[in-house]
Amino acid sequence: MSTTTALATPTVYVAQSPQDVDARLSVRLAALYRSWSSTNKHTTNANEKFVVALSGGSLPSVLGRAAALSPLADLAAEDWSKFTWTFADERCVALDHVDSNYAACKKALFDFLPGPAPTVVAINPALVHDSTKAAQEYASRAPKHVDVALLGMGPDGHTCSLFPGHPLMDSSASAEMYVAIDDSPKPPQSRITLSLHAVQHKVRAAVVYVATGASKATVMKKILVEDVKSGLPAAAAVPVKESGATAEWIVDAPAVADVPADVLAGFAVSAKL
Repeated sequence: MSTTTALATPTVYVAQSPQDVDARLSVRLAALYRSWSSTNKHTTNANEKFVVALSGGSLPSVLGRAAALSPLADLAAEDWSKFTWTFADERCVALDHVDSNYAACKKALFDFLPGPAPTVVAINPALVHDSTKAAQEYASRAPKHVDVALLGMGPDGHTCSLFPGHPLMDSSASAEMYVAIDDSPKPPQSRITLSLHAVQHKVRAAVVYVATGASKATVMKKILVEDVKSGLPAAAAVPVKESGATAEWIVDAPAVADVPADVLAGFAVSAKL
């Protein structure tokens, strides 16, 4: 893995319960949207959208619950209409397939948002047989930036569809927004994903990770103790410091149980924004 530019130093919020995880995500996404909305009022582009990239795994369910809590639940239909939802990664499967991140997000979130149908940039199902074409075509339709990336992390430290030791983890591998992967260690093997370069350079406001459970303890220790030297994708898939975007972790106590207390204290943030 190659990275020559300083990355944003992460903050870590340790939730006290599963409900607290949901509540914290509601607070952070609402705050990031409000900040964007306030800034956007002073621009001349009235059609500008708040772009949120979503991953799969448990994240859609967490976000769905978060959206039902204040302050996200307090957003009006007009606010939600300003969101554009994209995917940090997607499996090359039909949109109604059990492995589809789109299907998971539709079931947990999109079907319950108030107002008109949300703006969602989904993979072209006609191209799922060719991941390279699917990635190129997706990039042609998706916004050229992301305001907020909401990401999960696997027990191996992977995020998006960026896996430890994979050639895509070389930050110079591709400057494209989206890239294809056909040898994913986890099925299905064919996917499209934000490139490492895109996560580091194309996120404007924040990369927010949600990681819970004891299965994440070992990798969370490596990420917070060793940082990018750990070689883990979730350590490197954060904004470059010069971008001004933040790197944030929302975790529970089991996920950081192996992190020395003094180390964790250096990253910890309170419930206050």
